[in-house]
Amino acid sequence: MYCFKCKKIGYVKKTHGINGEIIVELDFEIQKKFNLNNWVFVELDGATIPFLVEYYKILDNKTFIIKLKQLNSIEESKRFSLCNFLVSSEIPWILKIEQNIIGYKLFDKNNIYIGIINEYIPIQNNPIAQVIYNNQKVLVPINKKLIIKKDDFQKVIYLNILKDELINC
Repeated sequence: MYCFKCKKIGYVKKTHGINGEIIVELDFEIQKKFNLNNWVFVELDGATIPFLVEYYKILDNKTFIIKLKQLNSIEESKRFSLCNFLVSSEIPWILKIEQNIIGYKLFDKNNIYIGIINEYIPIQNNPIAQVIYNNQKVLVPINKKLIIKKDDFQKVIYLNILKDELINC
């Protein structure tokens, strides 16, 4: 199986037990509709390796234990520690997380228009939105602590930042 449309959703934090289980930490909080497909992917030395899921168990809001059928010992799973963990980007809950603010208009704390969000980057504890501002791509921190107001009906977000604090790409 090959994954042409993969999306990194976290990383392999460490091994668990002696039967090849691993603990995965996600870049975002687990949603109620969280459900893994039969196949997941781990990036090792630049190669995306497919694995068949035997089972998984959610530990908390950002981590879960997973048993991959091809890994049956701690020695086999140890080499994947700290590797990126990926899934097919066509899984509906992945799209929902990204698209829930894509297209929203972004304003700073002085109600100055920054731009329209065209990409969402779910970095752990500090997600970032990409916006086109003055014909340049800029990155804007979009974590919950910075959001003053979010209006889903009008698709606008007001952030507790100034336009001068934007990061050029």
